[in-house]
Amino acid sequence: MTNKPSSLRIIICGAGIAGLAAAAALATHHQVIVLERKEELTEVSYAINLKPNAAHAAYGVVGLDPSKVRGLPCREIIERDAANGDIKMHKPVDAPADFGGPWYFCQRTELHAELLATAKARGAKVILGTEIEDVNATHGVVLIKGGDAMVADMVLIADGISSRLRKRVLQQETDYRWDSDQVAFRAFVPAERFRDQPELKWLAEQKSGGLYVWAAQKQRVVVYPCPDYVNLVAIVDKAHLQRQSGGSDLGRESNTETADAMRSQFADFDSTVKKLLDKVPHASLWPLFDVSCLPYYERERALLIGDAAHATLPHQGQGASLAFEDAEGLAYLFCNGSVTPHDVSRVLKKFTELRRARVHMIQHFSRVMAKPASYEKGEKLDALRFAAQTLTFKSIAELETSTAPHD
Repeated sequence: MTNKPSSLRIIICGAGIAGLAAAAALATHHQVIVLERKEELTEVSYAINLKPNAAHAAYGVVGLDPSKVRGLPCREIIERDAANGDIKMHKPVDAPADFGGPWYFCQRTELHAELLATAKARGAKVILGTEIEDVNATHGVVLIKGGDAMVADMVLIADGISSRLRKRVLQQETDYRWDSDQVAFRAFVPAERFRDQPELKWLAEQKSGGLYVWAAQKQRVVVYPCPDYVNLVAIVDKAHLQRQSGGSDLGRESNTETADAMRSQFADFDSTVKKLLDKVPHASLWPLFDVSCLPYYERERALLIGDAAHATLPHQGQGASLAFEDAEGLAYLFCNGSVTPHDVSRVLKKFTELRRARVHMIQHFSRVMAKPASYEKGEKLDALRFAAQTLTFKSIAELETSTAPHD
């Protein structure tokens, strides 16, 4: 690893979106190593929301090249009644004008590949096939399975919602995942499959993107196109699914049986939805979890980022955008001026203090949006208003007056 003047030694545990975004953001000023358990970096082929609040971080601080990450711009949000297709809400979207940055629907695999290339180009070293046994947050020691140890000034833990290393920051064995009691059928369908259906032809034309929802009380179908594909998520209460399916063991492996179960589950939906689902050759089924609002994200020299820190339910599509916000916040605090190894613990505590309230609110309102559809009053409307407010975010610098430190 090339030494850089006044640089810190940083180890990042995990090469997902959060880990690679942080690596790219920090590698211009510091010595960065990313350790990844997988022998090969492969991502699940689904679409991903890159919202306006992530734009400054993704294209500015992290350095993604927009020409290499294809994205369809979001131009509208339409919610329809599940039974008859009547429009309940239609909101045109001009993200740069409305929120100060673009809103793209991208392919997750393309975004991840470009993050990897960008991190490496900026000087980060990515080591695959390395399983991390433990982390010592006080001394910045990362223990590798097999007995080796690495020492860093700062350790970023980005090992996902099922993090094994989270306990080293929080000093508890608690499983902080929270079960929403909902599951999501997921499908990623070539856009060309919809071209022969007059009602669905627009999905194949790929002129722009949008967020399209058919909502019932305890079920909803969410569709949005991304380059070359259509992403589909169909959400249902877990108990209702079990009643309908007879408890069959449907799982995360994409297959025709799960696609058939999805069609059966949503058979009472509007005819357009049924035609859409008929075009899905295979699907997978995922339980929907988030991470409970954590009291803090750091301990001494270690920091939780991405889903390890603040996994959210998908109902506001903020998971990846929050990961980019983390990367921007780290760059702001560690790449503007001289931060010495002695300063790391103090600066990481400041990161928690600045980020915590915003992150907790996004997690909370993502749960609110998972509730049965109603726009008449109360938290649901508050959640929609808050969602719009979150999209104007640019930098952690906006949060400088945030909360007091924890004990």
